[in-house]
Amino acid sequence: MLQEALRKLQKEITDSKGDDYTNLVGSFLMDHIRQNPHHAPLIVAEGKSVAGSLKAMQTEASKKKKGNFAMLTPDQGFAVVLKYYGISSKKSASEPAPAPQTLDISLDELMEDLM
Repeated sequence: MLQEALRKLQKEITDSKGDDYTNLVGSFLMDHIRQNPHHAPLIVAEGKSVAGSLKAMQTEASKKKKGNFAMLTPDQGFAVVLKYYGISSKKSASEPAPAPQTLDISLDELMEDLM
């Protein structure tokens, strides 16, 4: 499923012919599902697209419009994209926690390397 989602996103980026917004959001989503492969089915869901997520950002930004100016911060924008795909932007208990990184080395081994 991960490879299918990555191919779908890559195709959308390629088909956008250099659209910076599609490229940025598509790349963000590719990174996201590489780190969270359990979200891949949400990316390939029927009717979901990077273009649709950009439209969702536009709609959300228009709610905050001041005069002729409307925008979202990057964090707000990416949160809207994730929400569009049905992904919580907050870490949830159902998401696997990242494995803690440990360094297993003794002081003796370290000293040997220094001598």
